[in-house]
Amino acid sequence: MNQPQNVESIDHGPIPERGNALESNVEPIAPPTPSRFSPVAAPAEDPSGVQRALHAARLILPFAQRLLPLLDSTIVAAIADLFALRPHPNAQSLPSKVDAPALEASLAELQAQQRTLRDQVSLQNAVLRRVEERLEMVRKVIDSNTFEQQQVLDDIKKFGSRARTVAIVGLGLIAFTAFLNLILFLHIQRVLP
Repeated sequence: MNQPQNVESIDHGPIPERGNALESNVEPIAPPTPSRFSPVAAPAEDPSGVQRALHAARLILPFAQRLLPLLDSTIVAAIADLFALRPHPNAQSLPSKVDAPALEASLAELQAQQRTLRDQVSLQNAVLRRVEERLEMVRKVIDSNTFEQQQVLDDIKKFGSRARTVAIVGLGLIAFTAFLNLILFLHIQRVLP
């Protein structure tokens, strides 16, 4: 199907005759006239600025009606503050003059506090150094005591092994003397009737 792109491309020339009587009575169709309600617009004239503004307002109005209830009063107040030509509230609370003697007195007080704090910190550092030295001495004493206890333990083990050896030799001698006494007793009994 080959359809024309727009109205101007339609050929309004004479209709070829086919021998039909109805076709000769057909009149060419005139383009439709634009009406107020028709979707086909009349050739538009350049609208004035007011008309364009009203048209834009008509387009925006439904969206604005939906968005305005969503705005919070703080947002509205912030926007109003932006447009207002008043100074910032904190600018009024700042003092216009600086009290130099009071400022110097508070600065001197801060310096004195810093000195006392520095003295306290140095005193605490000295105390910490002394505690560290004492802990080092205690560690050395504990290490020497551990070493001495290890030596004593080694000495006790050596003494235990020597005592065991002496006990075994002593028991062996006692057994040997008992055996000799038994032999002498039997010999004396045989010799003396």
